[in-house]
Amino acid sequence: MASTSTWRSIFSGESTPLQWIIIFIVFLLLVNFIDIIYYQFTKFTKTITIKSKYNAMKSGRYGGTKYMIEDTDLNLYKVINVNWKLDFNEAEDWNRMEVGKTYKVNGYGKRMSFVGKYPSIYSYSQA
Repeated sequence: MASTSTWRSIFSGESTPLQWIIIFIVFLLLVNFIDIIYYQFTKFTKTITIKSKYNAMKSGRYGGTKYMIEDTDLNLYKVINVNWKLDFNEAEDWNRMEVGKTYKVNGYGKRMSFVGKYPSIYSYSQA
């Protein structure tokens, strides 16, 4: 546990680069830990038939592309990378999935419209 003087030095601007590196690493671990807990409580495996797919462009400072899929039950899903699983192929997965075909998908998450969050698909196989 860090002593009071260590915390005081961090918040007074007298901290060392090593202290900031440690804070950064702890922050990254905390964010990944929260994502893993969210994954464990909301993971799913289901069979879907793709009705349509599209790209949603994010605007702003951290812009990019959301790879979205709609199934025949009118549910929306976002195809994602899972950093803590070292799975970085969202664009390839989305590209290989074809409209009208049925897939067994693995994912996690719930729809939270007030923050623009969708259930996420991180892997699939043809059903």
